[in-house]
Amino acid sequence: MIDDLRSRIRCEELLGRVVSAEVAVGAIRSGMSVAMSSDLIPICAALEKRAGEQPGFHLNLWSAVPFLAADRVLGRSGVIRRRIGQQTPLRSQINRGLVEYLDTPLGFFSQSIRSGEFGPLDFAIVEAVGITEQGFLIPSYRLNDIPAFVRAARRVIVQIDACYPLEMEGMHDVYVPSGPPGREPIPIRRVDDRIGVPHVALDPEKIASIVVSETPEPTELDLTVDEASRAIGRNLVAFLRAEVSAGRLPASLLPIEMGLGAVPSAVLDELGDAEFENLDFYSAVLNDRILPLISKGKVRAASGAGFILTAEGERELIRNLALYKQRITLRPTEIADSPEVITRLGLIALNGAVEVDIYGNVNSSHVMAGDVVSGIGGVSEFALNAYLSIILLPSTARSGDVSSIVPMTTHVDVPEHGVDVVVTEQGVADLRGLDPKQRAEAIIRCAHPEDRPLLRDYFERACKGGGGHEPHLLGEALSFHQRFLSTGSMKRGEE
Repeated sequence: MIDDLRSRIRCEELLGRVVSAEVAVGAIRSGMSVAMSSDLIPICAALEKRAGEQPGFHLNLWSAVPFLAADRVLGRSGVIRRRIGQQTPLRSQINRGLVEYLDTPLGFFSQSIRSGEFGPLDFAIVEAVGITEQGFLIPSYRLNDIPAFVRAARRVIVQIDACYPLEMEGMHDVYVPSGPPGREPIPIRRVDDRIGVPHVALDPEKIASIVVSETPEPTELDLTVDEASRAIGRNLVAFLRAEVSAGRLPASLLPIEMGLGAVPSAVLDELGDAEFENLDFYSAVLNDRILPLISKGKVRAASGAGFILTAEGERELIRNLALYKQRITLRPTEIADSPEVITRLGLIALNGAVEVDIYGNVNSSHVMAGDVVSGIGGVSEFALNAYLSIILLPSTARSGDVSSIVPMTTHVDVPEHGVDVVVTEQGVADLRGLDPKQRAEAIIRCAHPEDRPLLRDYFERACKGGGGHEPHLLGEALSFHQRFLSTGSMKRGEE
């Protein structure tokens, strides 16, 4: 096996550190803080086995990955005591009080790690397709926060993904910004500018062990597009087309940011069928649906911290890697989510939400009385710093029992001042230049027809009996949520 690994591990002194996953995690002690850059299935399985053999074994887990396998595997084993970063699969344990959760904006996650806000990092467990002669890491298609993790960690465990081609080398642009005082500008002026190096610098002495994996690690992600998502995509494209016609956007639009899920997938499908050419994408994550756009020649350049891919998307990336490498640049999360770069590039930020209130405040992470759904991710950095901030969401959830447009959100991730446009399958609310009451009228028109009368009734009574500028009835502002918790529906007729 050593001979086979020489092409992957070019630093001779590191060949002797190749061990099994079980041996590698043996150095991790209960109560330690561990950062994971991606799924790392063999190591997660070894940690789960370790927990079964050592009652009370627990860890503090750091990661910016929302669909992390460790959250599922170690969460069900009760291993995770504290979680920092972004998550989705761990929400049940968090909401039951079994896991402490610190949700942190991803654009500042690495800065917080470097400053020591979270305390010391005992181990970074990261993936790579290879290691250079100097001991530097060659990342896979998921770069994420590896540079910050390996710099901060006392020790590093590297999982070499032998199932992915070494030809992924060169997709990456690793740049670590300077800190205050005297912080230098991040010199990205176009999406495809390269300002760093293709490898992650790492002192080989920090590497405690190396685990070799031949198992692909696609993400279990449902990208099924329903009719509501398709309608949102069509409404958005119609809006963008009108902006081009009015001269407010160029024919190739501006660099686009978008996340994961059915609505972003629908938007990418619609963009693929629309007339727009030479598109640029500058996102935190890239997904399956962008690959066909690149294949069609619709994309000039795409940048992200990494891909989140299904099994088919992973196969497609590898199958046509030479083509995709020409268009894709992978950067650390703090560069992909940098407010400075977002502002300079003049992004069109497309973000989803759990709910939006009638004045445009956005809740993207919590439901009802405070249960977390996911982390905030980079939504605030993108929405608050973009040239054009657009919120995309279906008008209802829970088979129509929940209105996504409400009098007041129960949690705010993006304030109204960071929202220019709201798009549902019912229509488009262009909020630019509108005062709060005008914004409310426009947003209510994007609610589901069955929910508009209740929203209008609330708004009209608030205008008469509430505040003067942005009126609310404090005793009723959360009545939609209270009604759902009492009856299972936000509709008044269900009481």
